[in-house]
Amino acid sequence: MKFIKIFFLLLLCFSMTTCRKDKVSKIMTVNGTVMNIYSGTSVPGLKVVFQSIYDRTTGGFYFPSPRKGKYSSTLKETTTDANGNFSFKDVEIYSDGDYRYNVFTSSPYADQTSGAPYNDASTSIDKGNLAANIVLEVKPAIASFNIKMIPSANIIYPDTITIKCKPKYPIDPNTYSNKTITSSLLKTGNPITALYHDPMGWWYININKTKNSINTVIKDSIYLDFNSSTTYTLSF
Repeated sequence: MKFIKIFFLLLLCFSMTTCRKDKVSKIMTVNGTVMNIYSGTSVPGLKVVFQSIYDRTTGGFYFPSPRKGKYSSTLKETTTDANGNFSFKDVEIYSDGDYRYNVFTSSPYADQTSGAPYNDASTSIDKGNLAANIVLEVKPAIASFNIKMIPSANIIYPDTITIKCKPKYPIDPNTYSNKTITSSLLKTGNPITALYHDPMGWWYININKTKNSINTVIKDSIYLDFNSSTTYTLSF
């Protein structure tokens, strides 16, 4: 009986020590800025979320053992100001290694307004440098870019036309491949969607056409703004 009491006392002490360790924390203010990676300008009016992640691979699921498992929770939300800055005041940061913290933007495409990006950004907070200004780089997108022929255009075999679109300043060159539109699509006269939710900014348009056995290459460029729907019309 005495042994059992000693065992439970030791277990209780261990549990209390673990709890105290988890509760070593700092009350901090976390600041940051949201930037448009394509234009280099800040993004106002964008929702930013502060999230905690508890991740422990050992332990038990019930008291008095320290919790085992992975849990995430939203601690605070805010919106960037007119200068694209955000601030989370009086957030509690636990020093224990089982706790991590993320900051991320949140902008579902259906809820976009001017200035809100389509591709969100996320970063982990460095608990050793909480005073650092966090920069979240978002990638705003267009709504669509369409190409069509003028109604009088007539593409008859063996005449052909091929159009390729690619970003002038690709941020992620391996992500955005060339977009190609062929004559079989264009000769219908209907607008053909060449780009859809692709990055905003300058795009090259390379037109390669063969008519009456004469090959012609035309190069053009167009600036596609955030959330824009643009139609490019050409003749054959």
